[in-house]
Amino acid sequence: MNADEQKLRVEIADKWRVQVIASLRNYGLQPDLKKDTEDLYLQLLHFQRRCVEARKRTIYEAKELTCPTDLKEGYSAFKQKVEDGADLVPHLSTRIEKLKTRDHLLNDWGVHHFHLGLAPKPDQPSFMERTGNLLFALVRREAFYAIGFWHHQFEDAEVLKVIQKNWPQLLESDRCKGIVGMENPNITADEIRQLRQAGIMTLHQVGNQVFFPPGGGFTSTGDNAQDVLLLDKTLHVLNLLPGPTEERS
Repeated sequence: MNADEQKLRVEIADKWRVQVIASLRNYGLQPDLKKDTEDLYLQLLHFQRRCVEARKRTIYEAKELTCPTDLKEGYSAFKQKVEDGADLVPHLSTRIEKLKTRDHLLNDWGVHHFHLGLAPKPDQPSFMERTGNLLFALVRREAFYAIGFWHHQFEDAEVLKVIQKNWPQLLESDRCKGIVGMENPNITADEIRQLRQAGIMTLHQVGNQVFFPPGGGFTSTGDNAQDVLLLDKTLHVLNLLPGPTEERS
């Protein structure tokens, strides 16, 4: 690599960093400028994964779904927001603004969780009031799949069972074809929690079918595996951009 090529690639890397930082700030976030660009880029991707684009969606409810009495009004108002295409981010965890945090439920199973408060949170009015029971859901571009309510039980494998029972097509692309069972199919919530905290990705058995993590899983750093793959592809492209003196075929 000659000096001109090296200079060009340094310039590209600098511009990429500026763009990543600007994107984070455009979301109202405060990136840690001591971190390298790769870390900031992963934080940006995870934030975007956690956010829910405001657009109209059709709601599908699991047959087993039963709304707690104290959340009926909040759930009704929330469903109207989903159908109207309103902003749902205020119903997400307040930790979404902390770029160091990772949503293990989302990374592992692709499931969002929502608070169903009716009024703004007093000390953080950009978010709605917090609720004990949370609505778990799969969010797609045109559809919203309401799975059920859990009290911060992010490792309950019943979540996957409900999805498979009601909408098996949503898990089909993650099914391990040809595998009919695992040696330890009854993994406990505590075991799931420990594996997630250790950054260990695991398969999940639902009935007699085995699935890769529907959310993409995560790496040993706790980052989403799909985000890391996208980072690798981005770095690959940046490193392979031809310099001004290279021949192009």
